[in-house]
Amino acid sequence: MKILIQQENLFDYRLDLLNRLGDSHELVVLTSNNELVTANFNFKIIKGYRIVIGKFIFNFGIFKLLFTKFDKYILLPNFYYVFSILFYFLIPKRKRIIWGCDTKNKNLGLRFRLLMARLSQSVIQYNDDEKEKLIKLKINFNKIFVANNTINVPNSTYCKNKQKTSLIYVGRLQARKKIDLLLEAFLKLDLSIRENIKIEIVGDGDIKEDLIKLSKNLNIDRSVIFHGKITDHEKLKEIFLRSYAYVSPDAIGLGLQHSFAYGVPVITSKYGFKGAEYFHLVDKKNCILWSENEKSLENAIEDILNTETNKKMSITCFNYYKDNLSITNMINKFNEAIQY
Repeated sequence: MKILIQQENLFDYRLDLLNRLGDSHELVVLTSNNELVTANFNFKIIKGYRIVIGKFIFNFGIFKLLFTKFDKYILLPNFYYVFSILFYFLIPKRKRIIWGCDTKNKNLGLRFRLLMARLSQSVIQYNDDEKEKLIKLKINFNKIFVANNTINVPNSTYCKNKQKTSLIYVGRLQARKKIDLLLEAFLKLDLSIRENIKIEIVGDGDIKEDLIKLSKNLNIDRSVIFHGKITDHEKLKEIFLRSYAYVSPDAIGLGLQHSFAYGVPVITSKYGFKGAEYFHLVDKKNCILWSENEKSLENAIEDILNTETNKKMSITCFNYYKDNLSITNMINKFNEAIQY
C-alpha cells in the first residue's frame, strides 16, 4: 500500500517505526521539522516550508500532495496544524486514519477531534486507557487500535545477577523533568547509602550546566556522572543494567519504555505531567510514585534500593515491556489499523 504519515516534528526515536512500516508499504512522511541525524531510512520525506503563528503551524508541504493519491493517510488530529486538518476533509473516509486522539480536555478541541474520529476509517491510540475513553465517548470500538507508544531497543534484556550501583536519568535535560530534585533528594540520603551509589545522567539539554553547578554546590559532584548524549545501544545497556532505577522526578516520557526494556523500575511523580507513558505505571509493582505529601523522593529512592523489592519490580518491568511495549507490537497494530 502507498501510505502517508504526518509527523510535524520528525525525530530519530520514530525512525525504527517508520523504517519497519517502509519495509512493507510505500511510505511517505510529511513533516515541517526534520530533526533526523541519519540518512539511513527507507521512506520518502516531504519537508514543507512552515509558518508559525502562536500555536498554529502552517505546513505548506501539504500542497505538494494535493494531486498524489495514497491508499491510506495517517494524520494527527491537532487543529493547530491548520493545512493538514483542511486536507483531512478532502480525503475519502475509507482512507482516513487519525493517530493520537487526545481526550483529556473537554473543550471545543475535543469535540473537533471526536468529529475526526467518527469520520475516520480507523483510529490509532497510544494506550488502552485512551481507547476506553473513546469508547465511552461513543466511538466505534472496532475501529480503535492501540499501538502503545514506544522506541526500539534492539538489545533488550534482563540480567538478575548484575550488580546495581547507580540511579539513572536518560533523556533530554529539560526543566520540566525537574532533575534538580533528584540531586537534592540524593543529598538527603544517609551517608552510608550515598557512599555506595552514583547518579548517572545521560543526555544533553538546556539545563545541563545548571545541573553540573548544582551538584558542585551540593558537594555531591563526585557522586554524579554526566555522560552527555549516548546513542550506542551497548553502552546504554551497561548503564541501565547497573542501575537500581530510572528517576525522572516529574514528567515521564519514553525513558519509561527504555528502562523497562532492561528490567529497570521507575521513580516519578504521582502528580506530575501525565503523558501517554504514565498509563503503564503501577505503583509498587513496576515503579514508585513519590509526592510531597505522601512519600518524599528520598523515601522512594530508599524503597527502590531494597534488594528484594528491586528484583520483583525488575522482572515485572521486563515482562511488561516484552508483552506490551516492543516495537513489533506497535508496528503490528499500525498494520491492523491500515488494513481495517
